[in-house]
Amino acid sequence: MTERFLEDFAVGQTFGGSGRIQIDTERIKSFAAEFDPQSFHLDERAADGSIFKGLAASGWHTAALTMRLLVEGDLKPARRDITHLEAAERRTGAALVRFLQQ
Repeated sequence: MTERFLEDFAVGQTFGGSGRIQIDTERIKSFAAEFDPQSFHLDERAADGSIFKGLAASGWHTAALTMRLLVEGDLKPARRDITHLEAAERRTGAALVRFLQQ
C-alpha cells in the first residue's frame, strides 16, 4: 500500500468504482443498531454534530462488506469522491479526509 499524505489529496478527486454493492441509509442504521450502536451511525441529527458532520457507516460494516467482496473474488476499488480536507488541529501529522463513497 502506498503511503499518502494530506498534500496527495484534493477536493473533488475520485477513486475506483465498481458499483456492485449499494448501501443506503436504512442498511447503515440496521447494521449499526445490531452491531455498533453509536449515535453517528443511527441518528442523522446526532451525526450532524459529530466529527463526521453527517450519518456515517460503521467501520465494522465497511470491513464486512470488503470481506464479502474479497471472498467472492469481486474486490474492486469502490468509488470514493473526496469532499473535504483539513489538517487536524490537535494531532500533529493527522488530517481529516471526508469521502462520499458510492
